[in-house]
Amino acid sequence: MKLKALNILKVLLLPCIAVISISCSNANPFELYRFYAMGTWIEITLQPNEESQLALREIEDFLYQYEKDFYPWAEGELKELNTSITDAETIFISPLMLELIEKSQFMFNASEGRFDPSIGPLVELWGFNNMMNQMTIPEDDDIQNLLTERLTLNDIAVNKNNNSPSVGPIKSGTLLLDFGGIAKGQSINEIRKILLNFKHENFVINAGGDLLVGTTDSKDLETYSIGIRSPREESIAFNLEIYSNESVFTSGDYERFFEEDNNRLHHLINPINGYPWTETASVTVIHDDPIIADAAATALFFTTQENWLAITKILDIAMAMRIDADGSIDITENMRERIFPNIE
Repeated sequence: MKLKALNILKVLLLPCIAVISISCSNANPFELYRFYAMGTWIEITLQPNEESQLALREIEDFLYQYEKDFYPWAEGELKELNTSITDAETIFISPLMLELIEKSQFMFNASEGRFDPSIGPLVELWGFNNMMNQMTIPEDDDIQNLLTERLTLNDIAVNKNNNSPSVGPIKSGTLLLDFGGIAKGQSINEIRKILLNFKHENFVINAGGDLLVGTTDSKDLETYSIGIRSPREESIAFNLEIYSNESVFTSGDYERFFEEDNNRLHHLINPINGYPWTETASVTVIHDDPIIADAAATALFFTTQENWLAITKILDIAMAMRIDADGSIDITENMRERIFPNIE
């Protein structure tokens, strides 16, 4: 299905719709809690119980440690991993790191390199690793050299020993993994586990517009509405329906960018040619697994009108929407059943 209309770039939680939908069947009121981590506000809407403060403290501690361990330019586990592989050494890794690497390797190969966490050297070259940088277009020779010299996920070997998993290099070279296209999905999934462990039955986790609606009832088919807004007009363009235990993730060209010679140069760098991808404005994905939803939205961003649907099938993504740079909208058949124009 193709629509010609507005550019749509961001999934925006509508508390007046989503939270009221949940609270309609529950007597206890919902409360909103906010944490700042990984460069965005993480909002958790839930019905408090006697264990909520313990859950929130554990979430706070988790986010603090996760931000350190999974940001490649901070002193943490990911930086140690990158350094060890570059130094041709094997290193033990945590279960969370193992999960990220395994799912990233799958998505990297299935997407034919469109999802590629080994893009770290290019992120650094363009200056998107630190928004305080004075960013400018790198020399093409420098870009091509990094594309040739960097190691990828297929250049490391994973040992899945249950007690002490590890990774080591297959060949020599520089590795700089940046899990920015998948880590938010994992963090949301871990927050869900914490809330369920502390007996929270219904909740919404919203991380900068990427979100998950959680419940303890796997058979709950109640729908919740979220809004998709036009990036140029701060208004809701469409309403999107999702079910309990589904997540929605969006990748767009509007969050981090700079302008040079009247061109918008954004942080979503094509792993194939090393330049910001200009054919797509936004991709939104619905999936039960927030880790897959996050990675798939990243991979599908690096597609065209001609090949994007084929890539959704390869990745086994049933519900996705792609907004082309020219403003046209492509929607999978299953997604079409969930999306409705916003009529004010």
